[in-house]
Amino acid sequence: LLKSVRASYKVSDGGVREAPFWVLVGALMPAVLIEIGYISHPEESQKIANSKYQDHIAKGIADGVDEYFAKNL
Repeated sequence: LLKSVRASYKVSDGGVREAPFWVLVGALMPAVLIEIGYISHPEESQKIANSKYQDHIAKGIADGVDEYFAKNL
């Protein structure tokens, strides 16, 4: 995801964290929760509203899913 977005935008890596997030508790399959930014943050909200940024995010997520399955099947 970061590789896709960093090609055109300055973004920071918040890292990987583990926690019992309610939306993931009890998931019986591989699952991730991705935070792409905060709509309350002035700069991040502008990026999130940008369709080209959204395309980079979507491509990064799709590529990450593809890579996961390529390595784990």
